[in-house]
Amino acid sequence: ISKGYHPMCDGVALQGLKLIGRSLVRAVENGDDLAARSDMMMAASMGAVAFQKGLGVCHSLAHPLSTIAGLHHGLANAIMLPYVLAFNHTVAAERLADVAEALTGERKGEAAKIISAMNARLGIPARLSEVGVLREQIPALTEQAFEDACHLLNPRPVAKEDLRALYEAAI
Repeated sequence: ISKGYHPMCDGVALQGLKLIGRSLVRAVENGDDLAARSDMMMAASMGAVAFQKGLGVCHSLAHPLSTIAGLHHGLANAIMLPYVLAFNHTVAAERLADVAEALTGERKGEAAKIISAMNARLGIPARLSEVGVLREQIPALTEQAFEDACHLLNPRPVAKEDLRALYEAAI
């Protein structure tokens, strides 16, 4: 079994992604849509179950963005996720195709681009610089991210230079 793969957690995660694909934008654009909000509540619970297998480099990058740059953890993850998905694509293409299919209902398109488009529709900035993160913070961010154990379970091995490069790409 490849690193980061867990059949039960992955199944729960994919079902949660299906709910997100059909309901996240609706829930944000119309807070009175109780069906969409219920789907998102269930998706959040499913995400909590799914991450019992471990997290990955996105969380290792997000944690210091909260402690050093003051970003909300969810926002930090949302901004970094497309960059991380692109980084992991070389070793997880089939699994990311499953993610794309769960979100859109079609087995086409790249998960990173789908998430980027969803972020844009929801008003989530595409760049860390848009939320006040400074290029000068990257060395400290990189050091803390490397010390964070979440990246040890990433499907693609992560070196300190990879973390720096991901921050650089996102700045």
